[in-house]
Amino acid sequence: MNIDIFLTALDRVKKTGFNKWIACCPVHNDKTPSLAIRLVEGDRLLFHCFGCGANGIEICKSLNINPEELFPPRLENHKRERVPFPAEQILSALVHEVGIVTAASHAIANGEKLNANDVRRIETARERLTEGLNYAKT
Repeated sequence: MNIDIFLTALDRVKKTGFNKWIACCPVHNDKTPSLAIRLVEGDRLLFHCFGCGANGIEICKSLNINPEELFPPRLENHKRERVPFPAEQILSALVHEVGIVTAASHAIANGEKLNANDVRRIETARERLTEGLNYAKT
């Protein structure tokens, strides 16, 4: 499967660098992009959702895509290496979440009451910030 065809299956896709994108995660009905996508070695796709932690298999399942279409077969005796997401891509996703928390802080400071959706979104931001921190520790 061509990367461009795959990207059209996602919502709110934004190119963040060479062979790097961010999009809304289809696994947890994301409203703001939290799914980081990288194309490495010309044919391998790497995924990580900073919202729900979904991996490539879960992403494919939610889009009704056969994972074999996206991932080349693994060679025998091939050691799987972890290719980390670049710090720039992680920070970009986390800066967005900090913006959500900042906006809510300003609203509270101005005497506005947050509704249930606002509170849920702040909790999502907290979860994503924590997930980003945990990812950086590994």
